[in-house]
Amino acid sequence: MAATLERLRDAHAGGTVACFSHADPIRVAVSDALGTPLDRFQRLSVSPCSAPATRRSGRRREAAVGTGVGPDMGGEPPR
Repeated sequence: MAATLERLRDAHAGGTVACFSHADPIRVAVSDALGTPLDRFQRLSVSPCSAPATRRSGRRREAAVGTGVGPDMGGEPPR
């Protein structure tokens, strides 16, 4: 997953790429963006129809993850 995202970033440098997938590959991508060890990716929560975003600029990595649930979003937080 990380290698595929790297190829997409290189092919569309300076642009935005949207990828759609199931929860586990998205967790892997977000874990990679955060620099989290792969054996901990299951600790991330990815809700259906959520839209996490990652950005990498050189060595800097960023991830914004919204679950789409919680008191401010009209749902209950995960338990």
